[in-house]
Amino acid sequence: MSRYVQRPENALKRANEFIDVGKKARALDTLQEVFRAKKWNYNWSESIIEPVMFKYLDLCVELKKSHIAKEGLFQYRNMFQLVNVGSLENVIRGYLKMAEERTEQAQQQSSQATVDIDDLDNLATPESILMSAVCGEDAQDRSDRTILLPWVKFLWESYCQCLELLKVNSHCETLYHDIARMAFQFCLKYNRKMEFRK
Repeated sequence: MSRYVQRPENALKRANEFIDVGKKARALDTLQEVFRAKKWNYNWSESIIEPVMFKYLDLCVELKKSHIAKEGLFQYRNMFQLVNVGSLENVIRGYLKMAEERTEQAQQQSSQATVDIDDLDNLATPESILMSAVCGEDAQDRSDRTILLPWVKFLWESYCQCLELLKVNSHCETLYHDIARMAFQFCLKYNRKMEFRK
């Protein structure tokens, strides 16, 4: 018994309906089925698949699902690496831009979390004094660890996935070098010494 497979346009419409009612995980599953279905992989042009891919990657970034984004990017590469390299470059650059924007937002949110203190007369609460004595870290460090670090990890995984995706593709050498340069800038900006060595 064959399984029903939606057309890419219908899957995008259905995913938007799921997003409207707040079911982003279901929307991502719906779009993921488009790339898993072998029936449509090579039958559609990039003008149809590219918007589906951008929505798919947007949901992956929003839900911090880098491994699912990797699957979709590999499928998209297999579809368009020889047919339309420009579309592949647009999708990869768009994905990294979305991940960088979310990381920047998390960094701003992390710094804002320490600025928002209710009592200006009593900046050091008993809880914060006790936490700093036990852990040896201040409120900014804790805020960075809880808010910023997951997004930094996601962005690093995104860079690694894109580099892995493009390392054997001779048509995308300039994009590969651009992403490698962006990864180096990431290591400098967020002071990531271990990632720089990798």
